[in-house]
Amino acid sequence: MVESVGWMKSSRVFSWTATLLLGLVAGCGSGVRERVIPVKQETPITQVKNLLQGYAAGEPVGSEIIGFPSLRDAVVAENPAVGGILAEGLTRIEKVFRQSRRVAKISEEILAEVDAAADE
Repeated sequence: MVESVGWMKSSRVFSWTATLLLGLVAGCGSGVRERVIPVKQETPITQVKNLLQGYAAGEPVGSEIIGFPSLRDAVVAENPAVGGILAEGLTRIEKVFRQSRRVAKISEEILAEVDAAADE
């Protein structure tokens, strides 16, 4: 029985040594590839449209409501006509943000107005 314990110890040592060597060899062969991933910046109008589309689909208004005042200013600065519609929509949503169905309906109305304004 003593002999089998010695054999088991040497087997464990061999196993750990083999695992360590395999890890070192496999890890050393691969280099790090660097690449640039372009990130598109969304315009304020696109940000608001994406929010409204989410609300229209039933997503609840979350903590992003804190940023509505600065978003309103940014969309109006980008395009006063379309920005005015979106800014007014954000103001309406702020008043009823806890009522998901009303937020969804308002969002759909505002998106329709924006699409109609874009077609003109």
